[in-house]
Amino acid sequence: MADKATRSDVVSKLDQLRWFTSALIKGSPAQFYSSLHEMVVPDQGDARRADAKFWFNMGYWKDARTYADAGTALAERLADAAQLGPGLEVLDAGFGFGEQDLLWASKYHVKRIVGLNVTEKQVAFARERVERAGFADRIDLRLGDVLRETFAPATFDRVLALESSHHFRPREGFFRQSYDILKPGGRLALADIIASANGTPVNRLRAWMTRRMTGSPRANIYARDVYARKLSDAGFVDVAVESIREYVLPGNFAYYRQKLTGKRADAIVLDAEIDQETIDEAYRTWGEVDLGDYVIASARKPLLT
Repeated sequence: MADKATRSDVVSKLDQLRWFTSALIKGSPAQFYSSLHEMVVPDQGDARRADAKFWFNMGYWKDARTYADAGTALAERLADAAQLGPGLEVLDAGFGFGEQDLLWASKYHVKRIVGLNVTEKQVAFARERVERAGFADRIDLRLGDVLRETFAPATFDRVLALESSHHFRPREGFFRQSYDILKPGGRLALADIIASANGTPVNRLRAWMTRRMTGSPRANIYARDVYARKLSDAGFVDVAVESIREYVLPGNFAYYRQKLTGKRADAIVLDAEIDQETIDEAYRTWGEVDLGDYVIASARKPLLT
């Protein structure tokens, strides 16, 4: 047992290389997240503990100094954009480890959440966490591709996608589907990493490798104005696409700089202020793979359609 515990404390360079190679060869979101599962989960805590947090998003680092707090803050930022509240029926498209669903059910008191995820390991893990937390009657997590799932029109009050819609083929197909399954007056809200609007020069090989590893199509690479137009074209009104990159990209970059040295996620605490050199490097690094911006997007289905 001691050897096993020690082994989980450090993510070795060999582990990182194996993950990178596997993700590059397989090239799908399901395989990408499946390959990461054993690296990410043990590193964040004990899944049997109710107070443990298991996130796999880039985090909102405006006030957060730890990954657990940053992951929580991003899920809260998205919930606020969606105007979550009691009595709502919610679809979570790409729920990761299910941590946001536990948060939304407990803090925002939504009536019911249906979640879809393409990665079997994440679905099994999240279902167990939901069961342990006592939310199985309100959170229904399913294995499936949201674009292939059939829901009756006007089923949900809210559709949310926390850092998942860049995988969808195509993203605007998800916009149209969300419009159809939302009730009149319902809202779509997304947290999404997108193309930089400032035309940063692209290292084409690195950009291709990033898309290949994550299973994200090139067609989903476009800037905020195009993003907003595609939401409007799907029929939505009150469209807002707000960049929050200053509170996401530098903090995430600084966190992973320490993470890649082998530190556990729960052992990393960022400084209160991130230096300008790290901020510039974060923007440059993400820009080189076509992904220099991060947005919170929201839109409403009209009451009369």
